[in-house]
Amino acid sequence: GREAVSFPPLLSPEAETEALLRSTLDSLSAHIAVLDETGTIIAVNQAWRSFAALSGYVGEDHGIGTNYLTVCETSAPFSPDAARTAKALRAIIAGRSSEYRMEYPCTGPDGARWFQLRVTRPDRAHTRRVVIAHEDITEVKQAQDALARLTARLMMVQDEERRAIARELHDTTAQNLLAAALNVTRLRD
Repeated sequence: GREAVSFPPLLSPEAETEALLRSTLDSLSAHIAVLDETGTIIAVNQAWRSFAALSGYVGEDHGIGTNYLTVCETSAPFSPDAARTAKALRAIIAGRSSEYRMEYPCTGPDGARWFQLRVTRPDRAHTRRVVIAHEDITEVKQAQDALARLTARLMMVQDEERRAIARELHDTTAQNLLAAALNVTRLRD
């Protein structure tokens, strides 16, 4: 009685490559969507799916099949950011540009956040794909704001100190001039 040992079927090289790419995309913190040459979302990563769920997006597709370009163009009359993104996305799809970046505020399920949108097109000519990445940069923006506040406070403290020194110098100089004038007057007398 030997028992038969079964091994899982081996994946084809293409399937292995696809599995590796999917797991790599899923490990990224940026919300990633891959678009086809028309601007339609054909794949998203885990961060995109999670954010969609937290934001109240209903549906198992997580936006796959939605035309990202059309969404931007529909929003363009109401949002200059959407208008710029649509224009840049058209240029990237057409091959006239290879990258676009933009920072934008967003109110999400956990309050106000900042994101950087990055749109890129891989260099491979046989694939006309576009990658959309929304990276949460809220911590960076908060650090920039804190630095700006600290810099403003430092400038104010330095200005107050300069004024205090100027007053002290003015008062000391005035006292010294008065003493010198009195001494000159006394010497003249």
